[in-house]
Amino acid sequence: MPKSPYTLRPIDDQTTAIEEKCLGFQCLCYLLTGESHALLIDTGFGLGDLAALARTLTDKPVWVANTHAHVDHIGCNHLFDGFFLSSAEEGVLRLHRNPEYLWQKFAVEIPLPLRLLLRPILDRLFSPKALGQKNYIDDGYVFDLGNRCIEVIATPGHSPGCLCFLDRERRFLFTGDSLCDWGVLLNLEYSMPVEVYGASLERLYELAGAYDSIYPGHHGFPVSRDRLEEYRSCVRGILDGTIPLKPYEKGAALRASRGQVLIALPGDYRRGGADA
Repeated sequence: MPKSPYTLRPIDDQTTAIEEKCLGFQCLCYLLTGESHALLIDTGFGLGDLAALARTLTDKPVWVANTHAHVDHIGCNHLFDGFFLSSAEEGVLRLHRNPEYLWQKFAVEIPLPLRLLLRPILDRLFSPKALGQKNYIDDGYVFDLGNRCIEVIATPGHSPGCLCFLDRERRFLFTGDSLCDWGVLLNLEYSMPVEVYGASLERLYELAGAYDSIYPGHHGFPVSRDRLEEYRSCVRGILDGTIPLKPYEKGAALRASRGQVLIALPGDYRRGGADA
């Protein structure tokens, strides 16, 4: 029997981080349970049966909500009756269900011998599946799980419809790719200008009194609250030209860094006299 790609990492008795790790990919999904429903934030890359795993963790009906529509966050959406996401992600969703795009974007990073060996698995992962009911949500929407409410916070930047999810009672903030421990990519198709991402960071900063722990879509967790200030400072440095932009990923993009974080920008980005 193949090894499960999932590792359960309990946060409290009603909140579980589900780490998906295989083929060099790593994602974090979160299952939040209340008295009447459960909320699954993101469904990973789709390397396993996340729906079956969720059934072992809760007997409540499970709602799926996506922080955004990149392939590594929607991979098991098809295993559920429906899902929630921002309407601003419609173009991203179409793109990240396109097999040709996915092969060009992700498979090219895998060495050719391994790519040939993994071809059947990658074909399965990249083939479009029939999705359940698509439901649009936006800033201010609240999931009532039964004695547990989860508030939706719009944070466009990494993609146009990025969402965070705030549990005020437990003081948890789930950020997807809007705030990870290491970096954020603003150089992807549909990524928003750095000014837009900066405004989203300011929104999270204004809400900082409502949460203590930050749970991202990748890397380690919880994320240090210092990271938020590092991202804010990095954005300010990009905009005023005080942070030099350097080549990133074979010159296809530019990078700006401050402290422990990185912001990747389009390779044709120009701001404040920065030399690309």
